[in-house]
Amino acid sequence: MKAHVMKLENNCVIVDEEYFNEIKKESEFNQEKINEIAEERFLKYVKESGIKLSYKVNDIPYLFHHDL
Repeated sequence: MKAHVMKLENNCVIVDEEYFNEIKKESEFNQEKINEIAEERFLKYVKESGIKLSYKVNDIPYLFHHDL
């Protein structure tokens, strides 16, 4: 698999569709991992700080807590 780089006014990389799909799949996987790590750190911060979160679904209140 070869990637061809061309110097234009804007930098661009020209790749075939198969390689593009690989890159896209990997970036989506990385974004999922980043979101999971961010959520874990946020929940850990909330738990350690003693902040109490709540939310409502159809006007029914829920207390938000998550054990890590």
